[in-house]
Amino acid sequence: MKQKGFICLEPQKWRRNVIDRVLVRILFCTVLLGLPLTGTGAHAEELANNQTDLIAFFKQAISSPPDVDQFISKQVTLRDQISSRAETRIFPPLWYEGARSSSNFYLRVIPDPLATNSEKSTFGVNMVAGQYGGNSFNLNKNALAWTEEQGSNNPVYSFSKSQHALLNQFLNMGLGDVVPQSVTWNGNSFKAQLDNGKPICGILEISNNLPAKLKVDICGDGQPYKILSYSYPTPAESLSRFPSKIQVVELSDNGFQPSIEISLAQIRLASGQIPETEFAEANFINSNIAYTNTFKNGAYYVHHGNGMVQQVTYSAGTNQSQAHVKIMIFMFLGGSTLAFGLFVIKHRKPYK
Repeated sequence: MKQKGFICLEPQKWRRNVIDRVLVRILFCTVLLGLPLTGTGAHAEELANNQTDLIAFFKQAISSPPDVDQFISKQVTLRDQISSRAETRIFPPLWYEGARSSSNFYLRVIPDPLATNSEKSTFGVNMVAGQYGGNSFNLNKNALAWTEEQGSNNPVYSFSKSQHALLNQFLNMGLGDVVPQSVTWNGNSFKAQLDNGKPICGILEISNNLPAKLKVDICGDGQPYKILSYSYPTPAESLSRFPSKIQVVELSDNGFQPSIEISLAQIRLASGQIPETEFAEANFINSNIAYTNTFKNGAYYVHHGNGMVQQVTYSAGTNQSQAHVKIMIFMFLGGSTLAFGLFVIKHRKPYK
C-alpha cells in the first residue's frame, strides 16, 4: 500500500518547465526526508477504494457478520462490571480461540499463544462452549453438559448462548449483544435492537479514512452509554479488514469508565460454509468424560460412570436427596463461568 525508497530520476529526460521542476523538488524532498509516497492516479484510487472497503466491511460485520474459519483473540477486563467502584481494576487477560458459521460456533479458552511449551503443557483449562444445529454443549475438562433444547429455563443452552454473545463481541466490532438482523445503517448512523429488545442508536466516527469510534445510546436518550474505539494494524487490511484492538468505555454513576479491551491476534474468514459437524463437542474432548449432564423436557439427566442415569427435575425447589446432584450441575456451570463472569454481556443492562 505505502512505499518508501529512492526514485531514479534521469535529468536528461526532465522537461524544463515549471510544473516538472516543482514535481522534482517534491520527489527529492520525499526521498531525503524518508516520507512515504501515497502515489497518484491508479495507486491513489486503489488506496481510497481499500479504505472505503474497510468502512463498508465494518458496517457489514455488525449487520451481516461473516463466517469465520478460525480466530484467536485476547480480552482484558478493566473493571468489575458488578461493582460500582470508580477505580480501574485490571483482571488477568483471557485468550480465546473460536469459529463461527451462521448460528453454529465454538469458543474455547486457550493459553497465551506466546507462552512457552512448558507453560502451555501445564495450562489446566479445557473450557469449550458451542452450538451446532439445535444442540448446545459446555465442556469443562472431564465434565460435559449437553442439550438439544432451547429456552431461558435451560441453563446449558443459556450458558452457550452467553458464550455466543462473547464470540460475537470479538467478531461483530464489539457489539456482542446486538441482534445483527435488526441493524439498519443510514450513512454512518445505525439503529438496532439489543438481545433484550431495547432499541439502540449509534454513530460511527471516521478518522484517517478508517473506523475510529462508535458511540452507542438508547434511542432518544441523546447521550451514549458506551463508546468503542478502534485501532487498525499496518497495513489496515492485514487482519482480514478487522481492527487489531477494540477499547470499550461505559457510562456509570462515576462517569465513563474503562470496561474491556479486545485484541485480535489472528483471524481467517471462511471461504465457504463450514460443515455443522466441525462444531460438535466430540471434536474438543481430549480426556475421558467422567461427568455428563443432559437437559431434556425440563429435567436433568445425570449419567454416572457406572452406567446409571438419574433424572432430576429442574425447578426452583429441590429436596435434600437431589441437592448433591444440583450442586454437581452448578459446580460444572460455575467452573465454566470464569469467562462468563468477566464479560457479563447478557446480564449487563445499558446505563439509563
